[in-house]
This record gives sequence, structure tokens and C-alpha cells, in this order.
Amino acid sequence: MGKSVWGMILLALVLVLPGCSRTEPEPEEDWALTGTFDVVSTAQDGRTVTYTMRGVEGKYGFIDDPFVAGQGNKYMWHFWDESGKYGGKKLQVEATNREGKTVSVFEGGLGGPNNTATQHTPSTMMLPSAGRWRMTVRVGGEVVGHIVVDVKAPG
Repeated sequence: MGKSVWGMILLALVLVLPGCSRTEPEPEEDWALTGTFDVVSTAQDGRTVTYTMRGVEGKYGFIDDPFVAGQGNKYMWHFWDESGKYGGKKLQVEATNREGKTVSVFEGGLGGPNNTATQHTPSTMMLPSAGRWRMTVRVGGEVVGHIVVDVKAPG
């Protein structure tokens, strides 16, 4: 084959291959249930209080409470950010289930310290269906990490 034939083949591959997508299942560890950790804090009345958080210890998480499909619940988000780069920024949380459905779960600004965290914000979150969901956590538009939860069927 001449140079022009190889050039045409190469050009065809360059134009065709980007349009092809290979779908592979996500690694199982990406869907592993996120663990919990305890935070010991002092309440306003001086009592010692222990909160169980779901997330990544020392980085981010929310006070753990079960998710029930279609039912909103209050969750307090906490961030441990000694650099101060999260201060005053917007928290955005979206979730994707194993079938690929993605929903916006929460958007709101981060406030100051609470329960040993450097930033926090109260939220109301709801996931629409039972099963495993992976939440993508963004602060100021930057992905901070993920939290994987199981959502129970109502009743």
C-alpha cells in the first residue's frame, strides 16, 4: 500500500475512534458503601455528644441517618479544611444510582465551624428510589469526593 492509502486509513481512524465509546462496568470499590466514623463534640450546655458521620474521616461527611426512598430528611454536612479554601463556598451534591440515573440532591453555602469541623451546613436530602446511590460532593465546583449510601424502600 502506498503512503496515501495509509494516510487515509490513519485519518479515518482519527475521525471514527473518538466517536466510539467502550462502556465498562465501574469498579466494585467505586460502589462500596461508605463507612462511618464518630465525632465527639461539646454541646452548648457543656455535655459531651458523639455524632456518627458517614463520609471520610478528617475530610467530609454528614451526620448519618438512614435514607428512605422518596422521603426527605435533614442531614448536617461537616468539612474539616484547615487550609480555609472551602470557607464561604457553595456545596453541591448530586447522586447517581447503579442504573445511571443522576439527580441533584443539595446545593447551599458552607458556614463556619461546628462539631469539630471547620465548615458545616444543614441540608435536606432525598433520593428518589431504593438501592445503592453514589453521591458526588463538590465544594466551589471542585469534586471533593464521593459518599455511597444504601436507600431503603418506604414502609
